[in-house]
Amino acid sequence: MSGRKDLTRWNRAGQTRFTYVDGNAAEYLETLRQELAARFTNADWLEPHEVEPENEKRQANTTLLEEQKRRHSRTQRISQMYQQERRDWGWEISRTFARASHILTGYADAWANEGYLGTATQWDSVRRLVGLLDYYPAPPASATTPLVIMAKKGMSGLVRKGFQVKNSPAVGADKVLFETLDDLFVDEALNGMRPAGWDKSEKPAIEGLGGSTTRGFSPLAHLPVINIQDIGTVYQTALERLGIVSIRDFYDVDPESLTDSGIGITRLWEFKAKAMTICDFQPGAEWELLAPWHLADIVFEDAASLATLTENTIDDCEALQVSIALLGACLDQPAYEQATLAQLQAPRVTIETDFVLSPWRAGKKPRVTPGQVALVYHQADDRAEAVSIAEVDADSKAIRLLPSPLEYSWREWPLGEAVLRVVSRWKRKSWLNGDDVVRTAEAHGLTAGAYICWKDENDSSQYHYAKVREADKKSLRLEPG
Repeated sequence: MSGRKDLTRWNRAGQTRFTYVDGNAAEYLETLRQELAARFTNADWLEPHEVEPENEKRQANTTLLEEQKRRHSRTQRISQMYQQERRDWGWEISRTFARASHILTGYADAWANEGYLGTATQWDSVRRLVGLLDYYPAPPASATTPLVIMAKKGMSGLVRKGFQVKNSPAVGADKVLFETLDDLFVDEALNGMRPAGWDKSEKPAIEGLGGSTTRGFSPLAHLPVINIQDIGTVYQTALERLGIVSIRDFYDVDPESLTDSGIGITRLWEFKAKAMTICDFQPGAEWELLAPWHLADIVFEDAASLATLTENTIDDCEALQVSIALLGACLDQPAYEQATLAQLQAPRVTIETDFVLSPWRAGKKPRVTPGQVALVYHQADDRAEAVSIAEVDADSKAIRLLPSPLEYSWREWPLGEAVLRVVSRWKRKSWLNGDDVVRTAEAHGLTAGAYICWKDENDSSQYHYAKVREADKKSLRLEPG
């Protein structure tokens, strides 16, 4: 049905793309019509179909104007024929086949272009092609920065979208150009505004953690460093010479100290960020059922199905999928495809609970004494961890704390958000609880040692007696028997 065509007419030197497809759905339908008309004709039919209309046949010695009219007539006929609605099943099947061919050849054309560096447009295609040369480019990334625009005295106005500023980098680094994304109204009266949290310290509550810790790392973090995406054999050799053998080795390394590696500082910081993303990823216990799943399977699974399986919300499942997809940009493709969620689980961290000097000082009230149990409260996240008061310095009133072996992350909380709560503001006695506790709708007024009596629900003539062991306002714990 198809003859050879000179595709070089569409692919002259200097073009940005190859064009392998010579036709579209309407052209394919016309080709099908002509072939069907040529093969399925019958002289006895009342109106045999034309293979090719007479006014569209090429004629010898025609002028340019006549040739243009012929082509215009053919184009109009094909367009009308393609859009025409018919009830003939054979025709509709042919048109559907032509449309499907149009879509498939479009994909084939696109994939053919992805096979050459000069015409590839997709990041993954470029990465795979240059990977054959042992070159691993960094993925495209955008940067944002907070920008403060101060209005002069008595001035106000509109700063149009696209206002540009440059940073002042260190010597030798390229300048980065930033521009505003929206129109901004500025006024002198707004100069006194401050960003949220400007008066809160971002320093950790305890710098240096005040004691020795043993950081737990997941099995993925122990993989060779080449499993970080964009680290090839050349970079691997350079890093191994400096003692960075596995992904976890990047965790405590300052990239500024690796200037002898022969790797650019920007690339080193990129590797560091990817390594920390891998090392810090900790799936919670709520995802235990997904532990044997491969990461790629979790990402491509429907969030609603994951929510049903794990009894988590759809939003939580979608957030997990986004986090795992981010790991896909940090791990090399083979390692990512083979990794399971269980391999991201780090062993429990052990900590040596030394006394730590806290940033807080004891006042006159409330009285703070060694041995008290206190809470370090994170105001922004509304969570707290328990500590013990180790000692209070007599002169400076500085408080030393003894962290709990199980709750120690408060040391890294921002100092501006961490508050030490020594004495509770409200005290409440806990209600009785347990399987052997009876609740009453109203306050019962009973105390421990009292006896109660009730009818058997199945036999109203039978009565039961029991002694009250414990009681609160609306609850009773009874003696067994």
